[in-house]
Amino acid sequence: MPDALPRSEPVLPEHCERIVLARYRDARARGLTHAAALAEAASLLWALRPSLPTGVTRRAVEDIVARDRQA
Repeated sequence: MPDALPRSEPVLPEHCERIVLARYRDARARGLTHAAALAEAASLLWALRPSLPTGVTRRAVEDIVARDRQA
């Protein structure tokens, strides 16, 4: 049986990324740890896009934050 093809991560609309990044930054400004801020932003992303599995939302937020740090 052939290996399953890897699932590509969903592409998020730019406005979702901006909102999620703003939530992450706000959480950090309020003194939350990086991990807690990621969790808060992931919860918001899941609320915006409930069709995404929880693990995918966490990875998506991590990617958004990492791209922002590189910019």
